[in-house]
Amino acid sequence: MGQRLRETLFGIGYNPYAGFEPGDYSGFGWNSNSPEFVDVIQEVRPKLIIEFGTFFGGSAVNMANLAKAFHGGDIEVVCVDTFLGSVEHWHEHQYFKPSFFKNGRPPIYDQFLTNVIKTGNQNHITPFPIDSVNGALTLKRYGIQADLVYIDAGHEYESVSMDVKLCRDLVRPGGIMLLDDSHYEPIQRAARENLTGIIETKGTKIIWRK
Repeated sequence: MGQRLRETLFGIGYNPYAGFEPGDYSGFGWNSNSPEFVDVIQEVRPKLIIEFGTFFGGSAVNMANLAKAFHGGDIEVVCVDTFLGSVEHWHEHQYFKPSFFKNGRPPIYDQFLTNVIKTGNQNHITPFPIDSVNGALTLKRYGIQADLVYIDAGHEYESVSMDVKLCRDLVRPGGIMLLDDSHYEPIQRAARENLTGIIETKGTKIIWRK
């Protein structure tokens, strides 16, 4: 495997999991095991996946495991997320109850690290703890293009539109952009208005081939 994006962003030898003591594994996630992942990963056979919006890492773990199963260990999933939640988490308090917080912050990142370690994916999943706008702009400055870009961050029209605009250039020619929660009208609209060519809706996912 050539230089990993982890090394490009953080330097050779960087290990985000070093010294972290994992807690209990949580398999919680939204659409993390959707069958569309199987079809898309079989089609594009990705070596680099960039995920925008990862929460506890369920989809990242699933994609990494599928890619390893289909073409061996030559895979890196880079997860762009603040690990602080989005509008729906802060507005709809069934997600963020007072008891969930730790020193004023939701402990999402700790659970993400735990889940990656517990599934043995430390060498394949790289957290990039930054918001999606600055994350996408940083990756563009490095000239990064991925085989698969998966967008599952905010669900408001404004944030999804920005994610799609910035991320379409991060998809290599012949690669795929995948958007989660195809039933959300703002996500459908953001895809229609900011992507050209054929946009396919399949299950819970919107699929765009570059």
